[in-house]
Amino acid sequence: MRILLCDPNNEYLQRFNTGREDFVKVTTSKEAIGAGVFNLAVISTELPEWEGLARHFVGQNTETYIMSPNITDINVWKKTTEIGCKGVWAKENVQNELSIKIQGHIPQNAGGRSRRPLRGQLTRDSHNNENHHVAENVLTKNLPPRQQTAAYHPQSQKPPAIVVNRELICFFGVDGGVSKTTMSINTGVGLIKKGQSVVIVDFDVFSGNVSTRLKVAPVTTMVDWIKGHNEDLSKCLVDHPSGLKILPAPLNHEEGELITEEVAIKILSILTRRFDVVIVDTAPLLIAPTVITMENATRIYVLCPPDAATVANTKKVIKRLDMIHFERFKFKLLVTKMPKSKPLEANHMAATLELELAGIIPYDEGVQVETNKGNPPILSRRAKNFARAVNILCNTIAPNLQVASERFSLLNFFRRRKEGII
Repeated sequence: MRILLCDPNNEYLQRFNTGREDFVKVTTSKEAIGAGVFNLAVISTELPEWEGLARHFVGQNTETYIMSPNITDINVWKKTTEIGCKGVWAKENVQNELSIKIQGHIPQNAGGRSRRPLRGQLTRDSHNNENHHVAENVLTKNLPPRQQTAAYHPQSQKPPAIVVNRELICFFGVDGGVSKTTMSINTGVGLIKKGQSVVIVDFDVFSGNVSTRLKVAPVTTMVDWIKGHNEDLSKCLVDHPSGLKILPAPLNHEEGELITEEVAIKILSILTRRFDVVIVDTAPLLIAPTVITMENATRIYVLCPPDAATVANTKKVIKRLDMIHFERFKFKLLVTKMPKSKPLEANHMAATLELELAGIIPYDEGVQVETNKGNPPILSRRAKNFARAVNILCNTIAPNLQVASERFSLLNFFRRRKEGII
């Protein structure tokens, strides 16, 4: 495995004394390009020409990562995604990240890319298993749901496999404002009405606002669990009167970098054991929590309004996802905010993106009105067109379940509102 590390600070590079001949350290782009072909390249944003250098190695099918002293810089994430890099590493964590990559290395297939583990095989050891054996499914219908520990153990070498017989639903969009959070919340409430237990995970870790939308005030978040302030992940969940549970994003968005690949795996493995449906509201960037969710999701809804620029950006990202070998059949197009005038036809959008059309969510003025009040629009007659479309989507997810009117009803919801519980 030939590795390139490129940073203008030579003192920083000297920390990496691996003794490996195939580990190349350079301080300039010219040296990097002249050093040949690599399996993995790590490029510093402190190089003035880092974007061009990254494009060079991505064009060679090199597994390319960007290292940055400020991992919360959204512009770096956006440029990294546009270029086609695999992700962004915090500069102070590069040694650990490289160690994991080297330990987990398997012979590369054509194009220098390693095969991704399939859902149900997702452990750190998956990369070491040349036969890709299916991970033991420790959760069956007969296993008590709380046998899985909910404590975070950073030294754990083998995170448990994510449960494959539950729904793990990912809502993804390449831009902000495409209704990811709105659809995550209302799909969750719609499935609760059908008798399902549902939790929303806010993996938009740098700007998540699920709890804000619902006007609930979290006391703890996933960060408290990571730091050991709460041993049980369930104590970090926030209850909504609808029956929905929420795992909030970090309140301090600078702590979003703490949600690493391993943390995301652990969170999803715990929650898929405890809930019928886990819904993940992802960031509009291919950061670690988003990628882990996509790899293991049963359904991935790509949200896109009828806007030509958004369609074009979505197509670019889908091509990028194809390059890293995601299971295309899981991706479905969900057209959002469709006005009556239909500036673009949904079927044409689906054809352009080469995705199956999962549904059309109409633009409904009542959605914003109810959202501003902190109410899920699916429960309001004011947003009946929106609610109808979301319920149709829920019927495709859980087609054989009847609405559990005793467990949840509009009457009870508004009664609680009147009494000041909501």
